Amino acid sequence: LPATLADKSPAPGDVISSKKSLEEIEKEHILRVLQDQDWNISAATRVLGLNRSTIYNKIEKYNLEEYRPG
Repeated sequence: LPATLADKSPAPGDVISSKKSLEEIEKEHILRVLQDQDWNISAATRVLGLNRSTIYNKIEKYNLEEYRPG
């Protein structure tokens, strides 16, 4: 590892905490992919490896439509 990363490794027994929940990370990732794919659902499904119904369910679950342009 680069020295900048190696120096930040936790010591054995340290507790690693994250400020973001897994759901928040998932929401941000799906939103980023949708934006990168210009909200093309078919393209986003290929990138994410999910089916269309799952993408639509996640969009609804996380209220991602509010981020959709126009």
